[in-house]
Amino acid sequence: MTPPLKRSRREFLLDAMAILGGGAGVAATVASLGGFGHSAAARASSASGYRALVCIYLAGGNDSFNLLVPTDNAGHATYATARQNLAIAQGSLLAITPRTSDGHTYGFHPSAPELQALFASGKLAVQANVGPLLTPTTQMMFRTGSNIPPILFSHADQSLQWMTGRPESRGALGWGGQIADLLQAGNAASPSGLSMNISYYGDNVFQTGNTVLPYSINPSTGVQTFAAVSSGSPTSRETAFQSLLGQATSGTNVFEQQLAGSVSGAESVAGYLSGVLATAPTLSTSFPSTPLGQQLKAVAQMISVRSTLGMNRQVFFVAMEGFDTHFNQLDTQPQ
Repeated sequence: MTPPLKRSRREFLLDAMAILGGGAGVAATVASLGGFGHSAAARASSASGYRALVCIYLAGGNDSFNLLVPTDNAGHATYATARQNLAIAQGSLLAITPRTSDGHTYGFHPSAPELQALFASGKLAVQANVGPLLTPTTQMMFRTGSNIPPILFSHADQSLQWMTGRPESRGALGWGGQIADLLQAGNAASPSGLSMNISYYGDNVFQTGNTVLPYSINPSTGVQTFAAVSSGSPTSRETAFQSLLGQATSGTNVFEQQLAGSVSGAESVAGYLSGVLATAPTLSTSFPSTPLGQQLKAVAQMISVRSTLGMNRQVFFVAMEGFDTHFNQLDTQPQ
């Protein structure tokens, strides 16, 4: 664990990009993502083979101040004064031992013993004190609106700013999507042109790039097809459907051509991907039956057929809901 206040959110994103890129083209990646300011190449280790980034989005935003809490007397007293009736008792926190110290001691929320164990085994790091502010901000700066992100207290805008990595604007391109813009070409060309960005939680800005868009899959029902012409539909319906596509494709209306191309492409991807996933090996790992557990199981299945798909780099997006707590926080967050 790096001491709080020593690293910025941008540095965290740079490291994530460097790891996914395997050290190749990191400087170009940084430059394309809106001027992060410096290259992460010096921190990126050379890597070959397959790499995947799995983004677990805590929809609503977890209360991080009650996830990692100071346990030393002075630190906890300051925390308790700020949190008042939301403060967690000092003695109930799960102690951790960071590799480096900032003079304080810390503990996880009492409902997170698994995180405590992962941290102790060196498999978990904590990125503390990050947020969407543009610069260290004083009360006067906030009140006058000086160098403050737009719509600072808007839930939707805060989510957008995390997905874009650009708190100074309301952009529509995510950092996962812009990574894919640069790395998609490194994947082998599949017959379907499958995107390297796979979402199991619908469309999202995080995976949206200039040229690469997320491909959405339902973790419960699998690859989505057109219901009207799915398996079991009358042959005549399929014939009529394909005839309409053919007419639009060969016509002169550019809007009809574009729509027909998109529909045909979606059909091609769905058919190809369904066939590949049908060959996926049985997973030995037991995944929870929760929505998040099933999403992660689907990610693991997709990763298991990466060689068949010709994928060297992939970005996955999954989510866990329930963190938008406006009240009853002490009862809801532990669940």
